[in-house]
Amino acid sequence: MSKEQLVSIAGGELCITRQGDPSAPLVVHLEGHRAQLLSVPDAYLNALLAAGMQVVRVDNRDVGRSFRAVEDYTLADMAEDIHQLIAYLGGPAIITGRSMGGAIAQLLALNHPEDVAGLGLFYTFASSEQRIPRAATPAPFSDRQGFIDYELKELPRIVGSRYPMYPDEIRKLAEHMWDRGVSWEGWEHQRRAMEATEPWADRLPEIAVPTVVVHGSEDPIIPPRFGGELAAGITGAEFHLVEGMGHQQPAELSEFFAELTMGLKGH
Repeated sequence: MSKEQLVSIAGGELCITRQGDPSAPLVVHLEGHRAQLLSVPDAYLNALLAAGMQVVRVDNRDVGRSFRAVEDYTLADMAEDIHQLIAYLGGPAIITGRSMGGAIAQLLALNHPEDVAGLGLFYTFASSEQRIPRAATPAPFSDRQGFIDYELKELPRIVGSRYPMYPDEIRKLAEHMWDRGVSWEGWEHQRRAMEATEPWADRLPEIAVPTVVVHGSEDPIIPPRFGGELAAGITGAEFHLVEGMGHQQPAELSEFFAELTMGLKGH
């Protein structure tokens, strides 16, 4: 794994990895709810690097080695984190985001369009109605083994039939996540952020950068129609529905995802 570094922003420090030539076109990848930067498939990263891209992965606030928030916040606040990160890195950047990360990417493009050269929105959504944040729930695990057991149960439920995750793969990922820092309270902060954010679907026509939307036909978390509606709301956006894919970016499809991401540079 590439060397990690901490970048200071207003709220604390974000943990990132930065690979490739600093003068090369920049791709910043944002993860989904509770996921850490190490969840990005190595084959996808390597394909982008081989094509001459500079790639930055980010631990969002409240996961991994990034700062833990004291109070609740919204996805717009998380987009401000990335705005400050882009200022440090030097932008604009192609922003790719998975699930919650794709929502943050949209808000960054809407609120700071100067930061964004293109958008890769992977199995994500645009909120169209206000929700009331639910109360916090108790953690279903209390130690390392409990967390590993939790992931062994939960992750197979969200992947598609064509791209299963196997126990050894899940166990290795969970062990690494735990060792880097897992906070159930932080996960709850992120969940409430998604629920508390003001709807932005009606603002999608304001996005004026090349955009590609990818969704799995078997996504049990965000139904495929949400991907289609998101693409329809952004002028000129490409939509790709991947048969047999769930709520995931499979390593087997790394070349596919990398080609779509690199295509955003060429517009």
